Amino acid sequence: VHKNFDGKVPDAGKESNEDKFLKKDLQKFTRSAAEKFETYHFREGALEVMNLARALNKYFDANEPWKTLKENPAKCSSTLNRCLQSVRSLAILFEPVIPFASARMWKMLNLSGSPSAAGWESSAAFELKTGHSLGKPEILFAKIEDEVIQKHIEQLGKESLNPVSSNLKPQMRNSFYI
Repeated sequence: VHKNFDGKVPDAGKESNEDKFLKKDLQKFTRSAAEKFETYHFREGALEVMNLARALNKYFDANEPWKTLKENPAKCSSTLNRCLQSVRSLAILFEPVIPFASARMWKMLNLSGSPSAAGWESSAAFELKTGHSLGKPEILFAKIEDEVIQKHIEQLGKESLNPVSSNLKPQMRNSFYI
């Protein structure tokens, strides 16, 4: 969007059948995640939001904006508009689970306030206006290499990392988590 649309939300254009399915998924997963979060089933709520993210990724891949940019610019514009609208939705939906990442997404979208101030009920709506200037894009999550993960797993297995549990009587070590 920054490279090909001057960093502004492109025009949504005419809604296709794929776009209608995207909206239905957005409404379905938003409703389901809300039900899970409201009943304190945070893991299940987060999984519903991840299911939405997967559906959005599938939409993006199927619409191939990197190809349609040259072949059908209007379709590319429409796809990217809906993807940006969906990022706004994800920022709101993920806020209960990863608030700092949601705030960074909000900032990249150059929106005022916060995801929670926008309101959960607005997460299924497409509220970004065509021509809205976006903030600076940045990597939201850095990839952690397998070697780094393995190193931390090995360190977790060492008793010396947990001096409190090593001072406990053997029968008490398994009675609670430290």
